[in-house]
Amino acid sequence: MRALWTSASGLNAQQIKLDTVANNLANVNTTGYKSQDVNFKDLLYAQFVQKPDVGNLTNRLTEPGLRIGHGVRVTGLAQSMAQGSLQQTTQLLDVALEGNGFFKVESDSNNTYTRDGSFKVGILNDEPFLVDASGRRLLDADNRPISLAGYDIETLTVAPNGTLNAVQTGQGTREDIAVLQIAVIDHPDANLQPAGGNYLELNAGVPAGTVRNQNNYAAGDQPAKARQGYLEGSNVNMAAQMTEMIVAQRAYSMNAKMVQTADEMMGLANNLRN
Repeated sequence: MRALWTSASGLNAQQIKLDTVANNLANVNTTGYKSQDVNFKDLLYAQFVQKPDVGNLTNRLTEPGLRIGHGVRVTGLAQSMAQGSLQQTTQLLDVALEGNGFFKVESDSNNTYTRDGSFKVGILNDEPFLVDASGRRLLDADNRPISLAGYDIETLTVAPNGTLNAVQTGQGTREDIAVLQIAVIDHPDANLQPAGGNYLELNAGVPAGTVRNQNNYAAGDQPAKARQGYLEGSNVNMAAQMTEMIVAQRAYSMNAKMVQTADEMMGLANNLRN
């Protein structure tokens, strides 16, 4: 029975690995997507003790201290925050981040971030706002939605520090509108989790000071630079993912074969008793 359950745990773990690789490959062209990997841990070990007075086992005693494992389990998904390649689009409202930083978008939790800079103009109560591809409003350095009312959108420029500048409608004078919030997050691979729709959310219990923006950058922070007319591509490495998929498929097949073998052995033992 132990062999059966050990192999079954391997099947479950490798299935999750295959699902993760498949999700990475499906998002190879998703703007700002960050690839994931599966972390494994072994299960509880049992120490075997064999009494020397058991009959008919001369010179066949189990070695002292022998410990047998009970399989494997998935402990979680690790997320790579490596920079994706920047792709030039020449679109006025496309903005890529180069370096460590995240755009902050409006949400109920007030802790939602993204690297997807394919922005648009969204209308709310007849007022134009800067929104992301899903229609959520972008926030400025003071955590307020960025309004574009009264400005000629075709003249919009984005400086490397996230400052938005445009010409006032009907006046011809250029002025700063707002500053895109570019948040620096300590250890984003550990403190952020995927939330779907190209969004990342802070994990519960993250210590204060983990997230910093233009108003509270700490000494040594190197926030990302905004690049207008570019989008950040996915950081998925196709060759590496295909290799991972082959390895996971083979591991899955071996565990499936072990389940079959264990089933046959138990069937043989059952027939002997009969």
